[in-house]
Amino acid sequence: MTPNTSTEWPRRSAQPSGGTNHQRNLFAIVMVTLLTACGGDSEEGPRTAPLEIALSPSLVTASGRWVTGAKLDVPLLGRINSADIVCMRETMSCTDALATLLTNKDEPRLKGELLLSVLDSYTIDSWTDTYIRATAEKPVADLTLEIDLARKQLKRTYRETKARGDSTANPEFIVTWELQ
Repeated sequence: MTPNTSTEWPRRSAQPSGGTNHQRNLFAIVMVTLLTACGGDSEEGPRTAPLEIALSPSLVTASGRWVTGAKLDVPLLGRINSADIVCMRETMSCTDALATLLTNKDEPRLKGELLLSVLDSYTIDSWTDTYIRATAEKPVADLTLEIDLARKQLKRTYRETKARGDSTANPEFIVTWELQ
């Protein structure tokens, strides 16, 4: 077998294969987050993917940055982040492909930077003409995704729970982010 000496990257088929769309979306989000965050310190704050929301009767897609006004002792999500949300009525499910870059501005004890990616899967509890509510049960917390279709606004809520055996969880600890 002759080794590939080409200087070009191997090309892939233009047709996506079964479950790789989310992997590609997550990779793209990680790259956008990394590339746009590398602008150095600026007074404008971090640069991430712009807010985009597309609605149809059976599919809702959104991308942007999750922002919270809460002051947290330990960051749940870096202020530099990009999210790609897809909700499908046919499967009554949503995914939130998220990439975040944690820096010492998020966590002063952090030496250097930490790039993370997460794919959260939600079950849609309610889908009306004006509103979608979806939930995900994690070991320590419940995540809620709320979409106001009329106003084109998305909200993500994290609430700790003891329901799945974590005795140290604090159910009064709640953080909400808005997609911007």
